[in-house]
Amino acid sequence: MSLNQEDNSIYIAARKFSRKYIQIPPILDTDGIKYTALGKSNAFKYSLENLLQTNPEPYDDAHKDEVNRAIRRYIDNPKHSSNIKLTSPQEILSLLKRINPRKATGPDGIPNKALQQNPRNAITFITKIFKKCLLCKYFRTIWKTAYVLMFRKPGQNHKLPGNFRPKASSATLAKYSKKLSSQD
Repeated sequence: MSLNQEDNSIYIAARKFSRKYIQIPPILDTDGIKYTALGKSNAFKYSLENLLQTNPEPYDDAHKDEVNRAIRRYIDNPKHSSNIKLTSPQEILSLLKRINPRKATGPDGIPNKALQQNPRNAITFITKIFKKCLLCKYFRTIWKTAYVLMFRKPGQNHKLPGNFRPKASSATLAKYSKKLSSQD
């Protein structure tokens, strides 16, 4: 095993020795037992795809048309952008103080503790990003990404992929951007 600072192999090796590692048992899928990480992840993927399906036909066309009209009215109405409540650095600071620093990072890899320890000019920069996103009605593509972690359901057979529950982990800044944009 070669240890290198650039590829986090030192961190990974130290973590293996310092943390309790929970082995996920082989997963029973429709086409056999999966032992590898790739096989298990595909089994979870197919299980979630079967669980989370769209509503079957027939759709209520009148309801769809009403929803589409409401969306068009909202988009075509220019007065919504003029009464957007913009945020301030103090508001961002108060939100960041309430973050649990021990929670896991999202796909952006920014630890919550690092967000809390940002200097004042970084908070001002984050505020400017949030303001521009609100004014342009833009939500960053990277903020739309989340990690999906699978946790065992207690008292269930852990060989079946349906007996795990999914939990999504998204970027902290994305959560607060949504929270600020939904405030009236």
